[in-house]
Amino acid sequence: MGLHLTVVDLPGLISVANEEQTENDVETVQNLVDTYITNPRTIILAVVQASNDIANQGIIQKSRRVDKAGQRTVGIITKPDLINAGTEKRIALLAKNQDTTKLKLGYFLLRNPTPTEIAAGVTAEQRQKK
Repeated sequence: MGLHLTVVDLPGLISVANEEQTENDVETVQNLVDTYITNPRTIILAVVQASNDIANQGIIQKSRRVDKAGQRTVGIITKPDLINAGTEKRIALLAKNQDTTKLKLGYFLLRNPTPTEIAAGVTAEQRQKK
């Protein structure tokens, strides 16, 4: 019999309540995330948006608190196509794990094709090169 694996896609961390999300929602999400990531058997996929400063990403702060040795945290950088011109170098350094916020297991960069690229028939290889 093989090992069991469960993948749980948790909601994104909410920092501030607004018209759509109450203080109770903020607390509920924080507690839910904490419940999962404090389990030493959990592999933390810390998903961060390329357009937001990594130092301000709550999941990085949380993962460092519960995974001090960095044995079970992997960074996933999303939406690199939405970064401002001139910040590409910083994202490249982060993706190569050479920025100031290093993870022992490093980062993966995820870039999905845009609707325009899909319509134009851009291949996976072309997207990878870009």
